[in-house]
Amino acid sequence: MDLTIAPARLEDMATVARLFVEFERYLNTIDGGDRRPTGVANKLARYGFGEQAVCTILLARRDGAAVGYLTYSMALWGEDLRPFLYVADLFVSAPARGTGVGMALMQRARHIATDAGAGRMLWGVWDRNPSARAFYERLGATPLTDETIMVWTFDGADA
Repeated sequence: MDLTIAPARLEDMATVARLFVEFERYLNTIDGGDRRPTGVANKLARYGFGEQAVCTILLARRDGAAVGYLTYSMALWGEDLRPFLYVADLFVSAPARGTGVGMALMQRARHIATDAGAGRMLWGVWDRNPSARAFYERLGATPLTDETIMVWTFDGADA
């Protein structure tokens, strides 16, 4: 089976949007939520490609079919003033889980990070998702135990 990973293009947005909605449905099964995202393709196109682009989207295809994605952005780590890569989302469709797609996406992100001179990658993982945590531990990742990830939620109108 041929696995390719490449940056998503604007013409891939319908495909990425479909995977994003699939990811949200999966998260609903974990926490009993009722996520029903709307306008996904437009938002992904705007924030992944538009003038306000804030992330890059890697798209995994197996034999031409989209089977997963990873979104990331780069930032500066204050402690050593080196870049780091922040993984916002990693998702692999159910039929492709356990086949190396997630590992390949993370390895590609690591390669991108090291090419940029980064010293680390950072991401969050739900405590409610033990299979994801086990996957990341198999990569060699360890929990960041001396910090707490904080979130400040606002609608952007007052920012």
